[in-house]
Amino acid sequence: MLREQELDEKLASLTEEDIQNLKGDELEELEEYLAGDDEHEEPEPAQLNVHISDGETKEEAVAKLAIKPEFHAAATLLQIDDSHIGNVDLEINALIGELEKQTEMMRKQDLSTADAMLASQAHMLDMLFYRLVRRSDANSNGGFLEAAGSYMKLAMRAQSQCRMTWETAAKIKNPPVIVKQQNVAHNQQVNNGGETENPPNELSEVSHELLPDKRNAGAAIPINPRAQAVGALDRTKVGAG
Repeated sequence: MLREQELDEKLASLTEEDIQNLKGDELEELEEYLAGDDEHEEPEPAQLNVHISDGETKEEAVAKLAIKPEFHAAATLLQIDDSHIGNVDLEINALIGELEKQTEMMRKQDLSTADAMLASQAHMLDMLFYRLVRRSDANSNGGFLEAAGSYMKLAMRAQSQCRMTWETAAKIKNPPVIVKQQNVAHNQQVNNGGETENPPNELSEVSHELLPDKRNAGAAIPINPRAQAVGALDRTKVGAG
């Protein structure tokens, strides 16, 4: 089988008489090559597979697909990447299936794809930072100071996003530990505009009234019998004696 370049050269060198004299495999190969060019110029549109569950109408299945995140992500990828990567065409049904696998991995707490994605994005942002710095330096050397300042600002943004991306990756690998603190206060009252009654405790349940005297209230207090009445004293005699 001749390569495409060889076929192009052969086709350009052929005269009408040579084309009429072509026979066998050469003629068949040339016809297939020319027909292949026509097919490549008019690719067939991709067919979207719609899964219809039992008891579900076609309209309901299409509506479910229309709000499916994986479908919108696949359609966006096709639009951004121009429906192909290199020489390989992207197919929307295969993209949706792969995105569904990634979603299921996330549900099972498998974050390997997220780690790879963040690491790749961080490296890309780091490369973008250096490229923007070089452009800023080139504009500065050329006297275009305003453009140099704009490129440097973009470089600093790329650097900041790179740092934040690595921080996010670190948090995924080592999530922060949240310690719950419980404050216990006895007889604490918080009033935010409403009336709040404090719960009774042992002290508040005790009555603060005076306790009754359980001794015999009718018993008279005895008087010292030795204490006798004293007559009037004559201070002059007492002092003289």
